[in-house]
Amino acid sequence: MKKFKQLFSIILIGLFAFISFIGVNAVSETISLGKAEILPKYMDHIISFSTKEMTNGELVYCLNMHAKTAKNIKANLIGKGDAGLTYILENGYPNKSFTGNSQKDYYITQVAVWMYLDDTAGGKNLDPAFRNNTGEMMDHIKKLVANAKQAEPEDNNLKLEISSDSTTLSLKDNYYVSDPIYASTLEGVESYTVSVSGSEQAEIIDANNNPISTISGNDSFRVRVPASVVSDTTSLVVTAKASKTTYQSYKYRPTDTSMQNVARAVKDTKNVNSVLTFTGSRASVTINKIDAETGASLAGAIIGIYDINGAEVRKFTTSFEPYVITDLEDGTYTVQEVSAPNGYMRNESTFKFTIDGENKSHVVTIENYKEVIVPNTDTTSTILLSLLGIVITGIGVVYVRRNGKKA
Repeated sequence: MKKFKQLFSIILIGLFAFISFIGVNAVSETISLGKAEILPKYMDHIISFSTKEMTNGELVYCLNMHAKTAKNIKANLIGKGDAGLTYILENGYPNKSFTGNSQKDYYITQVAVWMYLDDTAGGKNLDPAFRNNTGEMMDHIKKLVANAKQAEPEDNNLKLEISSDSTTLSLKDNYYVSDPIYASTLEGVESYTVSVSGSEQAEIIDANNNPISTISGNDSFRVRVPASVVSDTTSLVVTAKASKTTYQSYKYRPTDTSMQNVARAVKDTKNVNSVLTFTGSRASVTINKIDAETGASLAGAIIGIYDINGAEVRKFTTSFEPYVITDLEDGTYTVQEVSAPNGYMRNESTFKFTIDGENKSHVVTIENYKEVIVPNTDTTSTILLSLLGIVITGIGVVYVRRNGKKA
């Protein structure tokens, strides 16, 4: 049992060491140092020193000035540099140029490393008299060191998620348009790019309907596509992407430990994306005009469609086929019969429907009854009386003629 516990402890220690090793060796465990070239002596009170670079051409920087020059040898990773060292390597040469002269820029960065280590880690790289130097190069060195002392470890967290209150496209001004889209989660970046797929004519727009591809912070945007290219349904996929680049400095010790330890900055770029799918479908409003008793379709009626404010948005004459409308924007509408087909009474009812994200299809049926022909009793009486008058007149004429002959 005791041996088992010892074995278990050894395994745990080994596992911990392995995990720690993996954490440190996210970058190259071993690097190969190449040539070193002597730099001109640009400043006073400092010994001459050389550039250092890896065999692949990447520049590295010396951590202990008075050791032997590290060159043409392998060096092993011994740990990470602090935030200040990382700042100098990230903001020094070759990432940034101070003078336009590569040798001077390397010189400035290397001296800044030594000065920072002397001030923060008790190093003894520079002669105290060196600080009496003045001029442009010294100004750059002092600025790098001052900023390095204020540097904080970089946060490499990166999060991005886009959202919208609705993922249904609505028809507006001849476009199917989304609700505002925004970053519900945004961490580690100040802006991100957006793109849309699903239609070659779809585009990302800002609040002023201007096409855009980069979004700042919590600004919102929308996606739209011309209604003319939308069939019955469409699906648009909006993809938001963000990336973040951070640096970390790493320290290496040559296999010949009498040589200078060196440091390099490693760039780490993280990428993240978020996808949101929007769907849109054409609204379909079908208006049927039929005989109330037979159900037969009726032609010749004039129908008006009006928006919520009473403004006319469509007027048409019915045929024997249903009238179908597919280009109405979201909103509430009413339908009224303006005039009835010949031989039918007008339907005075008002029909109402609403188009929105959940209600895209409506059927309105307007029925008409035939006109009832009621005899005109006044005309009939007049005719009868006229006929009766003619008959009586005729009888009277006959009677007078007969009596006249007898006399």
